[in-house]
Amino acid sequence: MKETETVALDGYPEKMTTILKFTESKKTGAYVAFVQKGVGGWWRGVREDARGKKKVCVVPPELQPQIILGQPYKVECATSKNDQYFTVLNISPQVYTAIMETAYVPNCLYRIEIHFGYKTLVFDPQSSIRNRSQLGRFMDMLKSRTDIRDHDQVVAEFEMRAKDLLRRYQNDGFIYKAD
Repeated sequence: MKETETVALDGYPEKMTTILKFTESKKTGAYVAFVQKGVGGWWRGVREDARGKKKVCVVPPELQPQIILGQPYKVECATSKNDQYFTVLNISPQVYTAIMETAYVPNCLYRIEIHFGYKTLVFDPQSSIRNRSQLGRFMDMLKSRTDIRDHDQVVAEFEMRAKDLLRRYQNDGFIYKAD
């Protein structure tokens, strides 16, 4: 499935649908995102500092209250009259189905991965990275995500799997330091 769809009709502005994350413009204070034409001719969201030619997508003031900056949204945009930028017409939050995998090899591997969209969150009690190894910090990070479908069920399932994994970790002779 393509990430974007572009429609152009004779005499009408070009419209496109894609997934974007918005930021606040330093110059105007408006919410904006950036797009770049891909190899196949479709538009995709990019960062402001991305190389190559890109266009800005501007959010009208009436849609700004619906947006949480940095979160992904499925948006419909139309080109401006002078074809210099896109104006956002419709937005809807983009949520992804989470897939959770638990990896356990006694005395070797203790890990839970949560995959959703283009993101993977990893809980690993052996990691030196605190957000990965400490259950409380990981739970806070997971609970703050707004782009996971059935969020409460995912959090509950992760908590159950993490407690089981930590029990096995300690039964194998390792010491787990809680937050």
